Amino acid sequence: MKKVLGIIVVVALIVPACAIFFACVTATGAVEVRVTDAPPGNITSVNVTIDQIQIHWAQAGNESGWETIPIVVNDNVTSNVTFDLCQLVGNETVLGYQPSVAAGNYTQLRMHIVSVNVTMDGEPRGASVPSEWLKLVRPFEVVSGGTTTLTIDFDAAESIVVTGTEEIQFKPVVRLLVR
Repeated sequence: MKKVLGIIVVVALIVPACAIFFACVTATGAVEVRVTDAPPGNITSVNVTIDQIQIHWAQAGNESGWETIPIVVNDNVTSNVTFDLCQLVGNETVLGYQPSVAAGNYTQLRMHIVSVNVTMDGEPRGASVPSEWLKLVRPFEVVSGGTTTLTIDFDAAESIVVTGTEEIQFKPVVRLLVR
C-alpha cells in the first residue's frame, strides 16, 4: 500500500511539472523581417545581397542564442536574396520569415552581407563594405501566438560614401522598426 501511495504521489508531482515545462518550451511566436529605404539622390540602384538573417535571444551568451530566420523570396525559402534599396522607396518587402521562434526577449538582429553593387550617375560599380555583418542592436519581444515584424529602414543616400579616389563604400545607415 505504501509503495502504491508513493507512486501516486510521485506521478501527481511529475505530471504537472511536465505540463508546465512543455508549456514554457513550446510557447512560440513568428518573426517577419522586412526592408525599406529612403530616397537616394543621384543613385539609381543599390543592390544588396544577403545570405543570412539572425536574431539573438536575450537569455543566451554572445556566441550562442542566435536563431536563423529563413530568407524568403516570393513565398519561397532561398539561400540568398538581392534587393535594390532604390526600388523600396515608400515600400517594404519581406526578406525573411520564421513561423516558430521561442517567445521572449531578443537583443538584436544581424544580416550577413555578401555584396553591394551601386549604380550612380548611370554607372554600375561594386562597393566595399566595412563589415560582413550588419548588426542592429535593439531589444524586441516575440509574443507567444503573435507575429513580430522587424523592418530594417535603410537610408541609401547616407549609406553610400564616395572617397576622393572615387571608391564607393557602403556604410549602412539604418534603423530597426519593431511592430
